[in-house]
Amino acid sequence: MSGGLVSLHYEKVKQWLLAHQVLIGWGALSLSIGTIGLYVFNKQVLNFGHNAAVSPHQPYMLIYDVVMIAFVFVLGQRYAVWHTKRPEHWLARLIGHGAQVSFGVYLCQTIAISLLGGLLSLGGFSNGMLILLLPIGYIFILAVSFTIAWLCYRIAPFGWLIGRPQSLSVSSKGVLNHEQTHRSVVSESNK
Repeated sequence: MSGGLVSLHYEKVKQWLLAHQVLIGWGALSLSIGTIGLYVFNKQVLNFGHNAAVSPHQPYMLIYDVVMIAFVFVLGQRYAVWHTKRPEHWLARLIGHGAQVSFGVYLCQTIAISLLGGLLSLGGFSNGMLILLLPIGYIFILAVSFTIAWLCYRIAPFGWLIGRPQSLSVSSKGVLNHEQTHRSVVSESNK
């Protein structure tokens, strides 16, 4: 229902979110850190088991989700403005490539998580060390998943494995037949 209401009043919601983007950013950060406190509270005060303590069906999580969705929306709007000014920047190209294989990354993350689990089992790391290595683990999983998905995307016929089937023939421009060579941007004037 919220999505329907937002679509009916999109411009007003967009203006409000952009006007309050700093508050939304700090709220997202604060609520993210607060999830750790929520987990500790659920475990130690309410004596919940792990599954109940991490359940998304809690009042706190409703607020957290709404603020995170707003934060991602604001980030997307800011990226769109930046991208119109610098479409050839390496980061813009990387995000564009990521968009092409995002479903494949989702499908391949299990492979990357399994690889990381195997590597970590060889190390005998303490819990504190594992927490410190968490950002590196996220980067590893993303990099491995992206690499596998990108290779499947570029090497026919493996595109089927990531939901991007490709023809074995390539057009004269070097673009796979199912790809669009021209994409128009919808602006306010095109509506």
